[in-house]
Amino acid sequence: MDIDKRQPLLPHFQVKTGGPGDTPWAGSDNGPAGATLEPYMALQDEDCAPSPVKSRQQERHDAALEGIERHVKAVNFQMNVLAIVFFLFSGLLVWAWYYDQLPPDQQAEAYHLAVQVSIPVVALFFTWFHIWLAIQMMFLPLHFIGVWQYKDTGVGVGWQGVVPRKCMKMAKMAFQCARPYLMGPRDWFKRVDTTVLFAKMHPMLERVVRATINSVSRRHFPAILVDGSLPSRVEEELVVLAMEQVEETFPEMWAKIVDLLCDAERGLDNDGMIVKVFTSNKELLNHFFLSLGEKEFRFIERCGAALGFICGCVQLFAFNHLDAKGRMILLPGTGFFLGIFTNWLAIQMCFKPCFPRPVYVCGKYLGSIQGLFLKRQRRGCAP
Repeated sequence: MDIDKRQPLLPHFQVKTGGPGDTPWAGSDNGPAGATLEPYMALQDEDCAPSPVKSRQQERHDAALEGIERHVKAVNFQMNVLAIVFFLFSGLLVWAWYYDQLPPDQQAEAYHLAVQVSIPVVALFFTWFHIWLAIQMMFLPLHFIGVWQYKDTGVGVGWQGVVPRKCMKMAKMAFQCARPYLMGPRDWFKRVDTTVLFAKMHPMLERVVRATINSVSRRHFPAILVDGSLPSRVEEELVVLAMEQVEETFPEMWAKIVDLLCDAERGLDNDGMIVKVFTSNKELLNHFFLSLGEKEFRFIERCGAALGFICGCVQLFAFNHLDAKGRMILLPGTGFFLGIFTNWLAIQMCFKPCFPRPVYVCGKYLGSIQGLFLKRQRRGCAP
């Protein structure tokens, strides 16, 4: 069967990285001009690094643990929601009972006090809830839910999670950023010991050589056959000679196989396969981003809630010094800017400053500050 050399064996994704099998070096297109990239950033010493290959039993065990953790988190979330609803209704019932017991002249004063207390409390819950909802809408639902969407784009009358909707772009961007620091197929194949590989393939190669010798002898040298096959001594000698020749040329043959597998046009498209794994399994892509930035997402929620309470106290102070018309403008206007400001500040605290900056007060060193995600980047890259 003829193969068109212009047609790749596997589909290639147009990811602007280095060659599909080569590790980028200095002066490559993967980094800035003049930059030097290490071929592989070892996060652990090779002598003590555990093997990345897991047994099937260990994979099943890890999958079971992940499933249990997901169920525990779901139950925990549901219990928290039920607890919040319970305390809210309990508080409202207690307040209604207490309000009915007051005389009419004190009810107006209690109502005014309740309105003032509710301002920072509502600001806290509003800020936390809209940040939590925004994070959920980034990843869920995996597939479009709604009335109509435009050409399977996830855009229309309905909603689909931002990450699943832009899975191709997100997967390409994530892999493109990590590609200069990862090993490629050529790096993997270079580590193969051809002596060990040949020893493992020896029984299979010997059977192939023996069958080939018998087939050739029957087709081209039928006169020397005895009862339709070669004499056993002659066959063994031919097999030994052929295997010695194969063993002698095996390193050269393996080098040619590596070149073929790493060919940019027809070889193994490692970059495209990794991107395709994420795009075909959107849940895996979600898990990748959620597990990588889990602490940062929780920090954004809690930091936003704290900032919302502080801004709510500022709203309360302004509320007491404005007339009715000013109050009607203050609360929705400040609520709009409150949501933007708390989100912006929480995100900035996750990623800036990039490098630790010392903090001095009156000449005394108190510590250093750094973006939360960048501060734990080593642990995030090698959990």
